[in-house]
Amino acid sequence: MALVRTFLCVALPLFFEVSCLPERNEDTRLSFFAVGDFGGTDLFPFYTYTQKRVAQTMGKLADLGNISMILGLGDNFYYDGVQTVDDPRFKTTFEDVYTAPALERAKWLMIAGNHDYRSNISAQIAYTKKSHRWHFPYYYFTTVKKIPNTDMTVQIVMIDTMLLCNDGENYGFPSASEQLKWIVKTLEDSNADYLIVGGHHPIFSAGFHGNSDCLLSSLKPLLEKYDVTAYISGHDHNLQHIKEEDSSVHYFISGGGNFFVHAPMSYSTLPKNSLKLFYGLTGGFTAFDATPSSLKVTKISHIGKELYTTEIKLKKERQRRGVTLATRKRARRSFLGKRLRMLRGKKGATTIKSFIGQSPRKRTRKNQKQRK
Repeated sequence: MALVRTFLCVALPLFFEVSCLPERNEDTRLSFFAVGDFGGTDLFPFYTYTQKRVAQTMGKLADLGNISMILGLGDNFYYDGVQTVDDPRFKTTFEDVYTAPALERAKWLMIAGNHDYRSNISAQIAYTKKSHRWHFPYYYFTTVKKIPNTDMTVQIVMIDTMLLCNDGENYGFPSASEQLKWIVKTLEDSNADYLIVGGHHPIFSAGFHGNSDCLLSSLKPLLEKYDVTAYISGHDHNLQHIKEEDSSVHYFISGGGNFFVHAPMSYSTLPKNSLKLFYGLTGGFTAFDATPSSLKVTKISHIGKELYTTEIKLKKERQRRGVTLATRKRARRSFLGKRLRMLRGKKGATTIKSFIGQSPRKRTRKNQKQRK
């Protein structure tokens, strides 16, 4: 495996303009991608050149980084969604494009975009039962992932911004108020060390579509109230990072999975000094690395060039909760050693074999009975 990684990171750049992400420490790192607006086209071959190149680069880097999940941020099928769960676009635009083994293994957490709503959203939800990697169980949902070998977690909250800002209750969809109540409860109940919300529409954007008045009033206050780490979206076909000076919430746009537009025409509408990155010269995606100390975010072009990196430090009060399993094991061994030394030489002392595996309370009770 080491030789393969060495070849990919050293040999490939000799022939292509490709750079590799730094080798991950897989012991205590959860890595995942986010890509939006990757829905190909409704004309043969049903994918674009940019989508194919982004998919190839994602596949190469996913293998290097041990990617466990990919956030699909909506507009999954251009231009008018899919008709049924057996629509051939699932194969031609998704399954036949993201063919790398690492992308086959990863779980794709999907939500809908505005183009998906031009057709049958229920077909995309139903496809969850047909595909081992396509995970779209409901219009909005959440999942919690553990950072390997730690007690720390990353919670992903995927929401439907179309329904949140365009109440579809009269058309048989969940109401905006129903989803908003769910979002509040989900964020309020979260104990995750990193709390990430994903939606199709951006709250802030320097791109063509600009800021969302609806999300600014309904969602942004919740992200701040419940200490959300980052909000990730697509819709604008570029890569952006926005952060207000007086807020801890980071806003990332990753809408370059299929098209790209380098036109920061809404820059003047952003809060002062909040735009950290705007890139739309090529397609691209976003890579995340969650560790016990920080969340590293890297913007990557369609050919694998690292365009931008930022690191979100874990707040100290949260970091104290994230004791690694290795640390706990050392503490447990230390505890066992002290207890065994204390018991050693005493009449009726507990043997090592019977002592290990019992809770401290049970051990204490057993030792008290033996003393009697």
